[in-house]
Amino acid sequence: MAVIFETAPLAETCEVCGSEMQCSVTEAVVNIGPRWDMECGCSSCGNNWHTGGFGTSPGFVRKAIIAQNGLTKLKLAESGGNNAAVAKVLRDTLSLPLSEIATAVRKIRTDGYEGSLVEVHSLAIALEKAGVGFVIDRSE
Repeated sequence: MAVIFETAPLAETCEVCGSEMQCSVTEAVVNIGPRWDMECGCSSCGNNWHTGGFGTSPGFVRKAIIAQNGLTKLKLAESGGNNAAVAKVLRDTLSLPLSEIATAVRKIRTDGYEGSLVEVHSLAIALEKAGVGFVIDRSE
């Protein structure tokens, strides 16, 4: 499997000296699912730090990634599996509450799903395992 990732620059304030730090945020698909990382370095005082985790990226990471790289769209194929299979994947992958599943299934069937490249590929992996056909489009 190819490595799927996106990065973006981000500015933060240094906790040590108050100067602007140059940071880099990354989202990637790894063997166990999506991962995010943030690395920062201050050129004024030398303070450096790293944070990250598995699962859904924090909102500020997602926002920076999408601002830098744009949205990716996943569309279900004409024969895109039955609604029950799609619903299970959406519930499990996107952690949607049961009350939102029917609407999410209708939306992905009509409009597709938009997100960062890593979000879309994580969903695609789960759909593929469930036997649901799809197409990924980066042109929009």
